[in-house]
Amino acid sequence: MKITLAIDPGASLTKVIAEVEGIKETYLVTMLPEVASVSRETLENYRSGKGQLGSPRPEDEAWVEWENQIYLVGSFARDFSGDVGLKELKYERAIYKTSAIIGVIIDKASSTKRNVNNITLELVVLLPWNEYEDRNRLKDQLTKILADYTFRGQPLKVKLTNFLCRPEGSGLAMVRVKQKGLDWFRDRTLAVLMFGHRNVTALQFSGGRMVKGESPEIGFMKLEDKVLERTSGQKPLELSRAIFQADYLMMNRPDNFSSIKLENTAAIQGLARSRDPEFRLSEIKKITEAITSSRAEYWQELEQWLDRCLPRDLDEVIICGGAGVYLKPELNKYFGVREKSQLPRLPQPGDRPIVPICWGADITEQVETAFDKLKTERHQKEALAFRLIDIFGLFNYFKGKVAV
Repeated sequence: MKITLAIDPGASLTKVIAEVEGIKETYLVTMLPEVASVSRETLENYRSGKGQLGSPRPEDEAWVEWENQIYLVGSFARDFSGDVGLKELKYERAIYKTSAIIGVIIDKASSTKRNVNNITLELVVLLPWNEYEDRNRLKDQLTKILADYTFRGQPLKVKLTNFLCRPEGSGLAMVRVKQKGLDWFRDRTLAVLMFGHRNVTALQFSGGRMVKGESPEIGFMKLEDKVLERTSGQKPLELSRAIFQADYLMMNRPDNFSSIKLENTAAIQGLARSRDPEFRLSEIKKITEAITSSRAEYWQELEQWLDRCLPRDLDEVIICGGAGVYLKPELNKYFGVREKSQLPRLPQPGDRPIVPICWGADITEQVETAFDKLKTERHQKEALAFRLIDIFGLFNYFKGKVAV
């Protein structure tokens, strides 16, 4: 069995695209970012108790074992108080996430009666620019673990035959080259901006080469932290989801809802914990004010970073990542463009040149077409198709590269 797999081990969501030789379906798998190390006794107690109830998908009850160490991954890890590892290097967590995902794909392929022996893997991984130098460590460690480990108790031996690691944002650059051609790419100075939960990444290309990269840890979690400091009783994951979904609803509302306010959205109202009607209104007001002030401060920090890291003369900027969707109004104003191309462009403060924005390399619909489930209301609210563009572009590039 040959598996071609691309993984973006994000701090808010692990995103995976995979193909198995001989199977027409392209698999799209997403998993929560948590990882937890547990003892064998803890796992066995769970499996002999409530673990006997229900029949979860493998990605929702995933664990791997290597050299007598057991790691739970995704929503299963969350049940055991796992964390997303914001204080750890992404590539270290990527080892456990990747080994678990391979098990998930094998499990899905096995349901089609495929032979799970002689497994070979062609793997592409996205890492933040500031961890790109760790790519060889990631490859070496994965090669060692995959050679002999277990997934959900099933022994697996996987041979890593091809490996490609690229910094976050590379997939968008590859898509743009495919769209416009190599000559177009070589004749321009471009920037790719990836706004993630943990990192924001800026890659600069000139003359067909990547000439600069930055990936500071000032992602969406910085805004989340600011709001948490100004409110009480909020949980980070629920708060982040509500902040994003409320704003996404407001940006994509129909005209007859143009007067909707942040505090009137179901997502924000759902954060209130008070049962007393008067206290509840006060709590919602406090949460709304915290989000509004935190957003302004957060954007100011990002704006200063953009001023430092981007050159004045850019021919185009390509933007992706969930936080990029959230900050779309600010980014449009910063680069001097309107959401509708036929509208007049905005004047730039300090005579900053106007830069055309390419949102997600203009392939959101292509990603949605490739995976029908992205059209569901839940995935639309999460802007999942937009968040998948980077790994989708790199996966297609990698397939073409391996096939040559």
